Amino acid sequence: MKKLIIVAILGSSLSVLVSCSKSLFQSQYRTGMVADGRINDWQFDVEPESKNGRFHYAVSNDKERVNIVFRSFDRLSQAKVLLNGMKLYLDPELTKSRTTYIQFPLPQKNIDSLMAKAQLRPGVRPPAKNLEGFIMSLKHLRLTGFNEGHNGVFALDSTDVKVAISFDDDESLIYEASIPFKAFSKNGVMPTSLGFYVEVDGLKPLNAQEDIYKRMSQRGGMYGGGGAGSYGQGGPNQTDAAQQMKDNIKFELNVKLATTKK
Repeated sequence: MKKLIIVAILGSSLSVLVSCSKSLFQSQYRTGMVADGRINDWQFDVEPESKNGRFHYAVSNDKERVNIVFRSFDRLSQAKVLLNGMKLYLDPELTKSRTTYIQFPLPQKNIDSLMAKAQLRPGVRPPAKNLEGFIMSLKHLRLTGFNEGHNGVFALDSTDVKVAISFDDDESLIYEASIPFKAFSKNGVMPTSLGFYVEVDGLKPLNAQEDIYKRMSQRGGMYGGGGAGSYGQGGPNQTDAAQQMKDNIKFELNVKLATTKK
């Protein structure tokens, strides 16, 4: 059986991958896929993460559904997804329309207190266990711009649009979505191509943290001069680290859907 390949696509939090019609990512034809936040049913090889990579992905489909998985090892990206939520836009036939989207996770409430609890600070990599507890509160998704009968806020088990999120044994965040074509495509028919666009808002450092980091940066800071830390040797100074927290995640993926199993 041919394996799916997870490819690193996001260079930095503001990087955008735009695929032209000549270089569409090829979906693999698979049946029986389940969106459960685990990657055992994808049967993929994970390519080495690009130098500044933040996300890996794979796409599969059959005649009824399209499935997509994202995998992120980057703790800051994980925190942005879990706290501010994520919008996954669907664009049948690559019309550049961004009116149909899944919002999951939904944004958390009291983000400042959750950031403090998770020890999220610029330039600091908290342990994954500090973020895992946020997943327990993710019980709903929002569907917008879908076909009739599929729009609104739904409990995760009450819609045929399936999403799931979890951490794996390597402390990477796994996001899965399995979407029936009847929910969003014209006449419920599988399109030949499908665009995905991901949007995640950045995090605002707590006011006291940002003031401290600005003052430290003006004095040279503990990350200045090539200091190591959660960002590695030669990591950003405090101002850069605070900006990385604020940066949004945005990227695009255009896919050619599979029609038969190879």
